[in-house]
Amino acid sequence: MRILIVDDDPDYLKLFSHFMRKEMRPREIVCARSVDEAERHISNEAMDVVVSDYDMPGKSGFDLLDIARTQGNVGMICMVTAHNDRMLECEALRRGAMFCLDKGMGTQNIARFIANVMEDADKLPDERGVIIVTMGKIVHVNEHMLSATKYRYEELIGSHWATIIDRGCISFVRKHHERLNHRTIKKVSCTVHDREDEKEIQCTMLIKKPAELNDISKLHRDHVPYYALIMQE
Repeated sequence: MRILIVDDDPDYLKLFSHFMRKEMRPREIVCARSVDEAERHISNEAMDVVVSDYDMPGKSGFDLLDIARTQGNVGMICMVTAHNDRMLECEALRRGAMFCLDKGMGTQNIARFIANVMEDADKLPDERGVIIVTMGKIVHVNEHMLSATKYRYEELIGSHWATIIDRGCISFVRKHHERLNHRTIKKVSCTVHDREDEKEIQCTMLIKKPAELNDISKLHRDHVPYYALIMQE
């Protein structure tokens, strides 16, 4: 696993890198002190996890989210901020962040939270396809899902869920949702249709639903949290 941490504060980078290494044991941690530096890293190599500060000189974390979405070779993106602002969180999620976390949680708690989310995904049975979707966009797929659907990883990351899923081919395997590490994370089991072999794939999705976005009627269709769509029968 490769992790990119972006923050203009060198002390924060050092401390957060320490806890991310302790909690996640990644193959490599790369640090960047600006969005431009982070963009160079993303352009050269794919990143499994990107954790970025919001408020930085010059370009902000929002700019990095836009860049990551365009590049298409970034897995989960998490934004951290010292500003406890719900509107900022909503905008970060709209631009593709999986989470927007308050720095007041503490560096170790943030690192542990991210590690727990990734661990939950890894613990799912290998024979099941796994897709992680936020704000209608695919942010992670596992190898089984890629193999079954004949897509490449870079084709799916950042794209709308409809790229891989036909709503008409989805059915509930279990009509319940298991709470994970955060009250707004849901684990949903469903069946996905294999586009080439005409077979069904058992799939589990980890889905982020911001509390501020409960009224889906006010949102553009592409921004509706995916789980809200598959719950409508």
